[in-house]
Amino acid sequence: MSLPPEPEAPASARPLWQRLIPMVLLAMGLIAFFALGLQKYLSLESLRDHRAMLLGYVHAHPFEAAALYATLYVGIIAFSIPGGTIMTISGGFLFGTLEAATLATCSATLGGTILFLATKTALADYFRTRMGPRVQRFEDGFNRNAFSYLFVSRLIPMFPFPIVNIASGLLGVHARTFIVATFTGIIPATVVFAGLGSGLGKLFDKGIEPNMHLLLRPQILLPLLGLSVLALIPPIWRAITVRRGRS
Repeated sequence: MSLPPEPEAPASARPLWQRLIPMVLLAMGLIAFFALGLQKYLSLESLRDHRAMLLGYVHAHPFEAAALYATLYVGIIAFSIPGGTIMTISGGFLFGTLEAATLATCSATLGGTILFLATKTALADYFRTRMGPRVQRFEDGFNRNAFSYLFVSRLIPMFPFPIVNIASGLLGVHARTFIVATFTGIIPATVVFAGLGSGLGKLFDKGIEPNMHLLLRPQILLPLLGLSVLALIPPIWRAITVRRGRS
């Protein structure tokens, strides 16, 4: 008669070196990416040079191509490789706006969650202990409105994706909050990038280089800023209400 398995020890009860293993592996992946010079393939120039081969593969193997694209995207985000935007644009070029936006949103959320959980497991307790009560008070205040803050940070592409993932882990954000805010927050910008990618073929044919400054046009930027303001209304209103109650 076999004994029931012992419950798994909580992350904080494990030795620090065990909790650091996922972070070390992710860091090694990032170092290996640049050491092997793979960054040259993660560019619009590489997409243009290999467009016939890539489009041919997508046409011949649509499901395999989508799975490979999603796997690469998850790895890029999890390893903090700067290339999420290029991947989304490339996806729009290869699969079209809707399919690329769907694949990119799901993949970015999964990759970001991997880094978030690795950071939270390895460093959140240590960070909280070392930083003292001030940071703990800031952490408590942040987590009360974590969804709004995270949603805004995802909505505006100016916030570096890996930094938000790591900061969320250090501040002990709830995993469900992180996942939902990330998934919903990146949808608008992801659709925009995928839409830009879907029109790359015509630009390549004309010999025109894609201009990333297109995202700064008012008709694109203003709606994103408007959504950000709406997302910040709940925490601002809560802060005003609390301040009035104390006065």
